[in-house]
Amino acid sequence: MAEELAKRADEVIEQSESSLQNTVRRADIQAGVRGRAFSDQALARTIHSIAEALSRGEANYLDGIRHRTHIETLDTVLYLAKWARVRAAKRGEGETTYSHGRTRDRIEDEPIGPKDIRFAKYPIPEVFKRHLEELVLHCQSARGVKHAAEKMRKRLSREKDDFVTFRDEHDIEGLSDFLGRAKGAGFDVERIERTLEKHKRLQRANISDVHEIRSALREYLGHRAAARGDDPVKIAERELIGKKLPGFFPTPPTVIARMLELSEIAPEHSVLEPSCGKGDILDAVIAEQPNAKLHAIERNHSLAEVLSAKGHDVEFGDFLAHGESYDRAVMNPPFEEG
Repeated sequence: MAEELAKRADEVIEQSESSLQNTVRRADIQAGVRGRAFSDQALARTIHSIAEALSRGEANYLDGIRHRTHIETLDTVLYLAKWARVRAAKRGEGETTYSHGRTRDRIEDEPIGPKDIRFAKYPIPEVFKRHLEELVLHCQSARGVKHAAEKMRKRLSREKDDFVTFRDEHDIEGLSDFLGRAKGAGFDVERIERTLEKHKRLQRANISDVHEIRSALREYLGHRAAARGDDPVKIAERELIGKKLPGFFPTPPTVIARMLELSEIAPEHSVLEPSCGKGDILDAVIAEQPNAKLHAIERNHSLAEVLSAKGHDVEFGDFLAHGESYDRAVMNPPFEEG
């Protein structure tokens, strides 16, 4: 499963990177496509790690993990635990205090880890009472489900809140039995059935209570891989799409290659790039002559994030006011307004 998932994700990323992304909408769509593929790559690494532990007999609380949905449920429980910890910090320090804001922000910025696990709860079914009452009403005269519907009607009559929580195993089995019979009689139970999904998945994975889920999550953290995401340079370049940047025109690679061929830059040369844009010419000079002494100038601060992501140290200003001398100057000058 891991190998197939990783293979598909790699193919998606490769196709996305070669696709047309010349508008904001197209770039955003492809960023979303790659984001899902990066998540699938991480999931594949996670699955592979757990599979290795299972094959060596080293999985203790994860010994019942067999499906992708089991792992996704563990992730969901982890995320809920993280936000439960954030809410606990909010209650503990006072909602309006400055220290609260700093603490909550710090916790939110932290990657999910062992501190969050003590806030993890075992997922128990919680159903909107009115939805269940409507289903009971429809099922009261249906063959094969009448008795189960009457039992559920009596169960609901004791509830005062808008949501009904099914806590003990006998109670959950009663709900599951009623939904199974209603579904067999042709009624739509999908909305209510979804409230049982996480509980059923963990039960099938041999994780049956809050103590076991916390132990399983501690073990799971050692296998859980993080999604890698787009390269910071690509992210910064994507932000330029659709922006009007006076005088900015990316130089085609073939033109840059010819430019460097003609300029014959040597390792000891000082080189000026007086209108460096997003740094494509700088990248090529460094690749060809990494020891050359480069000085780059750019007027447009909107390009600063891309240049910084690439690691270029750039002077921001008007190169016409610059007064130094260099062995070489390589540039694609701004042609606008003379």
